[in-house]
Amino acid sequence: MALEDAPPTGPLSLFLGFWRDETVVIRSPMRPAEALAALSERVDPMFTLFGKRPARGHVGTRGGWLRKRIHYRNSSQTVVRFDLTGDGAGSRLTCRVGATWFSRIFMILWASGVATIGSGVMITELREGRFSRALVPLFMLTFAVLLIVVSRWFARHEGTFITDLIVEAVDGRVVR
Repeated sequence: MALEDAPPTGPLSLFLGFWRDETVVIRSPMRPAEALAALSERVDPMFTLFGKRPARGHVGTRGGWLRKRIHYRNSSQTVVRFDLTGDGAGSRLTCRVGATWFSRIFMILWASGVATIGSGVMITELREGRFSRALVPLFMLTFAVLLIVVSRWFARHEGTFITDLIVEAVDGRVVR
């Protein structure tokens, strides 16, 4: 296994793992052009609906990004973004494993909006004595945290799967 084999220890690590990327460096004996060709043979283009390959994404001339083929929707799915450089007789792939930036930015904006509007609603409702309505913004923020935790739990093995796929395709080994 390329990434750490230890599963997340709990919901807090799943939530915090959503916000950071892990870096994996892979060295391959293949030249960069050969490594990219070998990798692109295992990847379907992103918008292929009924592909047979285990991953979808884009393999370009200097790198790309991959995600595991799943048959359900997960906006917090793990994506591996990689850069490929020549390294002596072989090549070096620097992979960043994590959630998409779009999902991270969306959750920040959504939670900020709920907190901003919700704080005004909470103050108004508490002044008027309606305590049950004051809890709605707190429930919405709790839902956002639970949504991230459950989505990342579904994606917990995808980084290892994609990293292993890259290692196998380019006949490489994980350096870091």
